[in-house]
Amino acid sequence: MSINSTAPVYVNSQNPSRINGFSIAGFVLSFFWFLAILGLIFSILGYRQAKRENTSKGLAIAGIVISAVCIGFFVLIIILSAMMTVV
Repeated sequence: MSINSTAPVYVNSQNPSRINGFSIAGFVLSFFWFLAILGLIFSILGYRQAKRENTSKGLAIAGIVISAVCIGFFVLIIILSAMMTVV
């Protein structure tokens, strides 16, 4: 019994399973508020490298977003604490 399938076979030309070290480092560092700047830098470097090599950009994008949010909260806390001391 033979099954003759005429369905097209799609081949993914990308290699999304490969993740570069900058993306991993940026993602991990982005969770620590005192290292969020380094996380942002490494995530941007990882994104650029992933774009060049046509690999997965997910961790790099997540690291950029998380770092930006952490930095934003840190700046907000500094501004609010400065306003509290003035009043």
